[in-house]
Amino acid sequence: MSEEDWTLMLRSHGIRPTANRIILLRALSAADSSLTLSELEHRIQSIDKSGLSRALSLFRKCHLVHDVEDGDGSVRYELC
Repeated sequence: MSEEDWTLMLRSHGIRPTANRIILLRALSAADSSLTLSELEHRIQSIDKSGLSRALSLFRKCHLVHDVEDGDGSVRYELC
């Protein structure tokens, strides 16, 4: 997908596109399965943990991602 496609996807969910949000969206879409916050931290080293947490919270609120508890106490995220 192009940068414009990512931007349109964010806007269609009522999310203002920023560089960090586009990077996170790309990482989630490239994943073969759902990812934990820790796994996202390792994949995206240009965004700190608090930035990832804030973006994921916004994505959940706007129904772009959903989160699932994996039974081990970890929360996993994937695109809706």
